[in-house]
Parts: sequence; C-alpha cells; structure tokens
Amino acid sequence: MIIKQSNLWLRPYFLLILILLAYITLGAGYSISVPIFEAPDEPGHFYYIKYLAEERRLPVQSFQYSENVVKEGHQPPLYYL
Repeated sequence: MIIKQSNLWLRPYFLLILILLAYITLGAGYSISVPIFEAPDEPGHFYYIKYLAEERRLPVQSFQYSENVVKEGHQPPLYYL
C-alpha cells in the first residue's frame, strides 16, 4: 500500500484552510455588498484622514465625545499616513 505524502500535510490544516476560505468569502461579500461610505464608521475615518492631511497635526482629544472635532481621532495616526 502506497500512501501519498502530498495529502498527508493537508489533513492537520484542513479546518484552518476551511475557516480562512470562509472568512475571505464572507469578507469579500461584505465589501462588495456595502457601498463606499455606507459602513457605520467610514465617514469618521475619512474625516480623520482629511484632518491629518489638511491640518498636518494630530487632533486634540477631549474626554467629552461631543467636543471632539474629529470623532475617530483616537485612532493610530501612522496607520492612516
């Protein structure tokens, strides 16, 4: 009896591969079905990037959420650069 070695290494990773494929499929489906700027927090991220580009400084954050000029200003700035 000859065992193919090419199939042996797939067995331990079968569930992981299945989960990754499901994640990629669901992520791509969500990305295609939700129009641009329609996700719940996309406008906040856009205005944060716009603020960084125009002002060339970090926004000052307040403990009062309503006083913040940029609502997503707590995000890491290097990610957006």
